[in-house]
Amino acid sequence: MTTGFRMGSSRWCLLVSVGVHAALAAWLYHVGNVELVRRQDTEVAESVRATAQARMARRVDDLRKIKELLEQSANRAPEPVPAQEPAAAAAAPAETATQADRMLKQAREMSRAIDELDRELKAEELARLTDKTKEEARAELDAAAPADPPADSSGKGDPAAELAALEEKARAVLASRAEQLAREYQGIQVERGDGIGSGSGKGSASGQGGTLALSSSLNKRTLEEIARFMREGRAPEADWTSPLYRNAGRDIFAGGKGQVPAIDAARMVKGRGRILGADGQYANRIYLNSWYIIGPFQGRHSSGLFNNPKYPPEDAVLLDAVYHGKNRRVVKWEYVNEARYPLVPPAAEENSVYYGYTEVFMDQERDMLVWIGADDNASVKVNDRLVWKGGIAAKRWFYQSVYSSRNTYERDYNRTEGQRLVRFRKGRNTVFFKLSNGPTRMFFSMVLTPVK
Repeated sequence: MTTGFRMGSSRWCLLVSVGVHAALAAWLYHVGNVELVRRQDTEVAESVRATAQARMARRVDDLRKIKELLEQSANRAPEPVPAQEPAAAAAAPAETATQADRMLKQAREMSRAIDELDRELKAEELARLTDKTKEEARAELDAAAPADPPADSSGKGDPAAELAALEEKARAVLASRAEQLAREYQGIQVERGDGIGSGSGKGSASGQGGTLALSSSLNKRTLEEIARFMREGRAPEADWTSPLYRNAGRDIFAGGKGQVPAIDAARMVKGRGRILGADGQYANRIYLNSWYIIGPFQGRHSSGLFNNPKYPPEDAVLLDAVYHGKNRRVVKWEYVNEARYPLVPPAAEENSVYYGYTEVFMDQERDMLVWIGADDNASVKVNDRLVWKGGIAAKRWFYQSVYSSRNTYERDYNRTEGQRLVRFRKGRNTVFFKLSNGPTRMFFSMVLTPVK
């Protein structure tokens, strides 16, 4: 009986020990998971802050460039602007807020300088075209100008939103200056009796009418630089969303008929890569096969996939950033060098959003035809300029003709919906796409061909 008691006691002790160790292991596993989730949440929060910071920094850089172009257009020496401090990817929230305040302060100063220069230039133009002195012209413009709203000094405003508004206002000033330079370059048509070209005004025209030519004061290079900057500027957020496909509210893709341009397949030389020119591959058709891809983010289905939410990669591309993606999984940028056509994102899922980023290098500035196709919907920016929105065309023809029929589309066009003529700068060019998918299959295809 003693032996049986001892055996029972030993078995009981063993069971207790196993239970204690199992509980300890479960607790350690739980603690480890909690700690892992906490670290991931912290890393994601830091990436989101860094992304927003990078977006603000880009806006400040654009303001600086606008100010420099305006000064250059007036043949004035640029006033120095303090360089921005690089934003740390892992900056603490308090430090991030401090950096945002510093950038906003700098942006306000540049905005005031841009407004002042704008009024000076307009006063000079008005004085040239009328009998007024520059001081009289300036007084007239100041009297007609609306008062600027006071800056938000309460600390309760949104620095990013205010900075965006300052950039939009500065871009409008630059666009106005470009129009003024174009008028000077082309000459201004005037008629006698309209107050211009008569009396002792700064401009003059002979006979009943004429052209007031001011092209001698125009720096043509500056006008070209302004046009390039405006062309490559950041597209408005609203332009990023594609309109819905409609067909009496029933078919979200509609019927439609595609107009894919013809090509000479016999003379086509395909290549893969991202370099065109002397150091690039010998090809007249380059498939962009090397991308950084991030996703999946939660997408919508049916018609909602053409109006998907905005996610942090749209603010700035930080290749070391991590974000919460679909079902709160952590997603990172992943380098993909795809040898086959077309590009299918890793971990492709239905009802998802993906982003892609790459760079293209040119030996000289040139126009290129960009051929794009996607399932289901894609928007593309080149050098931050929106060049393609897939939602502007009915796609039923695309699925029926390119996907389902026996044809040479995939061989020749790489599943192309259409093309755009895009100006690429010499050297480095950035390419960014947003791919939205609904049900079943998905892909993205982008091909470059020189303009003949």
